[in-house]
Amino acid sequence: MKRNQSSQQRPRQHAAPRQRAPQRGKRPPQWQQAPYYNERKRKNTLLFPLIAVSILALVFLVLWISKPGGDEALKEKISQLEKQNKELSAQLEVNPEAPVQPDQEQPVQAVSNTKQAYGANQDWIVDGQWRLQVHSAIQSDERNEYSDKKPGQVVIVSYTYENLGYEGDIMELYLIPARATNGLKKMGYSYPVTVTIIPQQTPVGALCEGAQEVFAFDDVSDEITLYFEKYDNAGNKQKARFTLPIQ
Repeated sequence: MKRNQSSQQRPRQHAAPRQRAPQRGKRPPQWQQAPYYNERKRKNTLLFPLIAVSILALVFLVLWISKPGGDEALKEKISQLEKQNKELSAQLEVNPEAPVQPDQEQPVQAVSNTKQAYGANQDWIVDGQWRLQVHSAIQSDERNEYSDKKPGQVVIVSYTYENLGYEGDIMELYLIPARATNGLKKMGYSYPVTVTIIPQQTPVGALCEGAQEVFAFDDVSDEITLYFEKYDNAGNKQKARFTLPIQ
């Protein structure tokens, strides 16, 4: 009985509260998971600077267009350039050469020759650019059986040119006749026959000697005129024509 009383008088011990295990977080949706989330975030990071740059460029363009006096300033600049062009053109005009006495021997100089009409074996010289000489114009009996053209006369012209300092951006000095006319003032045309030396690109200091070009005419004559045109390094268009008898 005493044992039961002592057990009843013992203070009741309460059990410690049970700690709940920490709850796991919910799994994020697919668009927030790597690598999908990282890829999307990277694209957004690159997109924002592009949008900002585009907006700044548009604002700059609007401000530039709406700038007062823009058209007037542009027109004034164009007018100044046209005036300068006229002044330069006037300065480029030169007087005809003075007559030379037959007994005077002329020194050989690499200077521009102001005359534009030349004959056989006469030099066309553009100062610091090139020197060209046409030697002969020989009639050929050869005909190309594969050509649809039936010319009445085929002429092979031979010429030589030297590079005195011409430097092209795309190609080196290369001179060919731009066109040809015969003694009847009829236009010639290119015609495929055999030649021995073709024109070549020529560097500074080099010589392309005996280059050949072929022109055909529907009518027969005893004279040919060759027209050469070439822009020099200063951007000026140089012209010359050579008239030769057809041999």
